[in-house]
Amino acid sequence: NRCNEGAFVLKHGGRYYMTYSANHTGFPHYGIGYATADKPLGPWMKAEENPIAATNLNIGVSGPGHSCIISSPDGKEMFIVYHTHADHEKPSGDRVVNIDRVGFDRSGKLTITGPTRNPQPIPSGRRRRRDRPRFRELLRDGVRQTYRLAIQKFNALLHAVGGILWIETAFDTQ
Repeated sequence: NRCNEGAFVLKHGGRYYMTYSANHTGFPHYGIGYATADKPLGPWMKAEENPIAATNLNIGVSGPGHSCIISSPDGKEMFIVYHTHADHEKPSGDRVVNIDRVGFDRSGKLTITGPTRNPQPIPSGRRRRRDRPRFRELLRDGVRQTYRLAIQKFNALLHAVGGILWIETAFDTQ
C-alpha cells in the first residue's frame, strides 16, 4: 500500500520539513517518515533514513502515525506527538497518544528519540503563570476550531455526494 497521510509541516533553518504517515495502519511497515523542501509547495524529497518511527514489537509499539511537532514552554526542546495501537498484539482502531523528543542533527536530518514506552523527563522551561492561556479559553478556542473544521468537512462531503447524505450518529450517554 503506497499511502501517505496525516501531514504536518514546520520550518527550521530556512527549510521546510513535512512529517507524514506512510502505508496503511494495519500493515507492519506503517510508520512516520519525513520529507524536506526549500519552498512550502515543494518539490518535496523524502528522507533516505525513513521511517523515523516504526513498529517495534519488542517494546510494545505498533503502528506509529499521524504526528505533529510542538515546542517546550521555553522553546528549547521539540516533541513529536503521534499515535500507536493501544494493543500491539491485536492492532485495531483503538489508539494511544505518544510524545517523544525530536530534533535536528548537524546535517539537518530530523531525528526522534523513540518511539519509547518509558516515562520521559519533564519538558524544559516554564511559562510564567500570567503568560499561560486559561484552560477555559483554550477549550473554547479548540471547540470553535474543531467545529469550524467539522463544518468544512461536512460541506465538502455533502458537495461530493451531490447534496444527498444520510448521517448516523451515536453518543455514549454514560
